[in-house]
Amino acid sequence: MKLYKIGTISKLYNISTDLLRYYEKEGLIKPQEIKENKYRYYSAKQIWKLSTIRGLRNLGVSLGEIKKYIEKRSTKKSLELVDFQLGVIHEKLDELLELKKQLSSKKIYLQKILEDNKYNEITEIILPERRCYKKYNDIATDWEIDLELKKLTNTIDSEEGEYFAGTRGGAILRVDDYNNNKYNLYKGTFLMDSSGESLLKKGRYISLTFRGGYKEKNIYYENIKKYIEDNNLEIDEEILEIYKIDIHETDNEDEFVTEIQIKIKE
Repeated sequence: MKLYKIGTISKLYNISTDLLRYYEKEGLIKPQEIKENKYRYYSAKQIWKLSTIRGLRNLGVSLGEIKKYIEKRSTKKSLELVDFQLGVIHEKLDELLELKKQLSSKKIYLQKILEDNKYNEITEIILPERRCYKKYNDIATDWEIDLELKKLTNTIDSEEGEYFAGTRGGAILRVDDYNNNKYNLYKGTFLMDSSGESLLKKGRYISLTFRGGYKEKNIYYENIKKYIEDNNLEIDEEILEIYKIDIHETDNEDEFVTEIQIKIKE
């Protein structure tokens, strides 16, 4: 009977020798022979199990269940196992299709942002009523905003997906802080989501989208403030900063894209 060293089996099945020893310890596969120097040797009779073990482990089957199957195999049990595997695969396919949908949406979104060259312009736009989730908590740094958005994302059971969450979230400024030129203080975060418990009112908004880091943000707020004063407008509610492209998409601050939205009273 031809025997194979543990290293040979390790390379053949792309499994570490440590994992093979672990399978041995769990009683899943035993060497045909262990020499005095403790070298382990396997025969074809033992190693056929490895493909089955690895395949089932990749589908999330526990080692205990795998051991039961290997020890007491039958055609009926094999059929049950195939049904189980097909069920897991269908679940994974559904997850992958949902992920593909989310990533395709994000790709279209990012391409649109990259093609847009209308930056630093103040415009008035009409927006519909929008649902969102909000979390109020005083925030003073960009990294705190990112952390709070992550916490908010984790509390939401939504089909709209975490992969797209970074491009539909932002921070909330108090009107009082805005009036007092405190543009780096925030009262909370929000995440746009059709299942959201909070509403952003429909109506007329001042909008300004700027590209780059946040150090020059004060200039844009001052320009908006002047526009509002010159046109005898009045702010209706909280001020929104939407982070369309940020640290999640690029390390280059010059590529950051942020939109400021301020609702105006009718």
